[in-house]
Amino acid sequence: SPSKAARVLQEYVGNKDREHVVALHLDTRNRLIGIETVAIGTLTDANVSPREFYKSAVLLNSAGVVAGHNHPSGDVSPSAIDRAMHVRLRDAGEILGVPLLDFLIVSRGRYWAASERASA
Repeated sequence: SPSKAARVLQEYVGNKDREHVVALHLDTRNRLIGIETVAIGTLTDANVSPREFYKSAVLLNSAGVVAGHNHPSGDVSPSAIDRAMHVRLRDAGEILGVPLLDFLIVSRGRYWAASERASA
């Protein structure tokens, strides 16, 4: 569920001072089989190419992935860059056969999940 994924991400990157893009690798029953920091950015930006994001997913034989990153500011609202990254990763996952199951933004006590937003 988005709330469970958010808790994992908050524990992993919720208190970092720069944005970290993370991949949660899941098996066919949506159980966590791996977690990887794919990119580390700046205070206000982190971007990753689909190639780098999905590299470990293919190597781990992931059935699906959840993308997440933190916003050190505490504001979990997605930026235009965040929305574009979500679309690129979703589309790449469809081509590779490793679906992007969700896209989350976390801070210490809050999260935003694309799966919970109709406009995402």
